Amino acid sequence: MKLHVRDRRGGNWYWINRSIYETYTSYIGVIGLSLYNAYASYSYSDAEVFPSQKTIAKYLNITKPTLIKYNKILVKYKLISIRPITGKSHRITLLEVMSIKDWGKGGLPVKEVYQGGKGGLPGGVKEVYPNKKKENNKKIKRNVAKKSDRDNFNLKDTSTITFYNKCANKLIKELTIKNKIMRNPDNKKWSEEFIKLKTKDQVSKSDIKKVLIYYLKNIGQKYIPDIRSARTFRLRFDDIYKSMQRDAKQSKDVDIKITAVTKKIAKRLSNLNFPKGSQSQLLVTIQLSLNNYSKYYQKHYQLQETSLYNNMSKAKQQALTRIIKLLDSHLLPEQQFVRQWMEKVHSNISNWDNWNGNLISTAFDSDSEKFQKIGRQWVTAYCNNSSRWDAYYKLLE
Repeated sequence: MKLHVRDRRGGNWYWINRSIYETYTSYIGVIGLSLYNAYASYSYSDAEVFPSQKTIAKYLNITKPTLIKYNKILVKYKLISIRPITGKSHRITLLEVMSIKDWGKGGLPVKEVYQGGKGGLPGGVKEVYPNKKKENNKKIKRNVAKKSDRDNFNLKDTSTITFYNKCANKLIKELTIKNKIMRNPDNKKWSEEFIKLKTKDQVSKSDIKKVLIYYLKNIGQKYIPDIRSARTFRLRFDDIYKSMQRDAKQSKDVDIKITAVTKKIAKRLSNLNFPKGSQSQLLVTIQLSLNNYSKYYQKHYQLQETSLYNNMSKAKQQALTRIIKLLDSHLLPEQQFVRQWMEKVHSNISNWDNWNGNLISTAFDSDSEKFQKIGRQWVTAYCNNSSRWDAYYKLLE
């Protein structure tokens, strides 16, 4: 029998840092190691990859929830970073592997994998909680483990204990999901900080609820304090409250009814974090964009029925008809157009340090300089004559 020695030529191979296997396997588990290898196999010479969760789960023969769980473990040990990307799955970045010395005196975080035995996934996660009492462990696990509970936050029950527990629970969940905290905190101590807000700081329950919900919607935004505990939330409460007031003031003069279509578009944009606390202005901005686009599109659609069009010479009518047909190919259905408009807005303001934080001012308006520039570009690319856009738009006024 002829044996063939493996050959590294031809590019049909990939590499990983040896310490991933030697140091981190006991922390991330066999599935974690397999998942990291899968990402490395896609990376080639680049550290960023855009794999589909469905594809990875299929190749590794694991469920999607299991994949998501191990993604969190890889993030925890700073082996990868994950960022959602519009139009793609997720951007996975393979980070520089840290040695044990790089982690400092405390060393690596507490292990979350076990060596085998009853009651767990093969080579998988075992939730580790610092509390010794089983009752406390189960309670914390129920509070932080279920990502599906993120949108089920209900503070209507304002009984003394339940209200503060719910506040603490929700803060723990969101900070865990955002990787702001690594270990499961003591729910009781976090609840006590919310109680102090009411008893010592004399903050009403309604204000606690409003500020907490505002903060959870704007975690990570510029000008929003970096909170990593209930105590920090209490100490920075006034700062968060002022930020909430500022955002409310920016949309104070806007009296507009939010439709179901607007909420649907906002849900599609939920993976985007609008900077400087402007996330709270998103619904109003989308609704204004929808209203303005609908008015513009109606004028555009009815242009050929106006007296101005009918009084034109045949040659001018034909020229204008060609422009109208050109624009028809660019003007998408309103939901799709507004969603893409807001995605472009997000792209423009994300790295704009001097942006004033007024998202409402970026709503679509056919009279805006930005849309006028886009319209001229469409027409110029078609007939190399931007004046035809100006002639067309003048008829709409």
